[in-house]
Amino acid sequence: LHTVIDLRSDGELAERGTFPHAEHPVTFRHAPVIDSTWQHLDRPDADDPVAFLEWAYHDMLRLGPERFVEAIEHLSHADALPAVFHCAAGKDRTGVLAMLLLGSLGVPHDYIVADYALTGEGIERMRVWAQREAPEMWARLADTPTAFMAAAPEAMARVIDNICAGGSIRDYALSLGVHPDTLDRLADQLLE
Repeated sequence: LHTVIDLRSDGELAERGTFPHAEHPVTFRHAPVIDSTWQHLDRPDADDPVAFLEWAYHDMLRLGPERFVEAIEHLSHADALPAVFHCAAGKDRTGVLAMLLLGSLGVPHDYIVADYALTGEGIERMRVWAQREAPEMWARLADTPTAFMAAAPEAMARVIDNICAGGSIRDYALSLGVHPDTLDRLADQLLE
């Protein structure tokens, strides 16, 4: 592992810290893609995971496109790969970045959605673990609206469809400011 990109906000890092990256031979990059999470929002669609997540993912792209560009640029640096990028739960910010990256490299949309759907299984394992091993985390999760913890494949599919209404995901990433050379370097390194 060469690079770890942490997509969490400044506040999340201040509250929860990071893994001990100084003790490991990796390059640590902090690339917060949003300034705060949605826990404080009173959304009327918070009971509908698909509608909520579709809104949330479009909101992330609307508020911080340059931050996703920065994360993609970090991944394209010489010797950056192999890399890990993550957020708090590994599904929303991580999922949108993965969608942009994979879609920009021409990965079929149904593969992207299927990959994202696997996150739901991971979230369920995390909930079971928290209930058994981390009561304070379990208490926070128990108070979190269902939509905030969902990984609804239909939501990701809708976001992809909306993006592709104006072209491809690659076209969209380029419109955000990703340089074509960046995507070419990543394609050379990641595709067979």
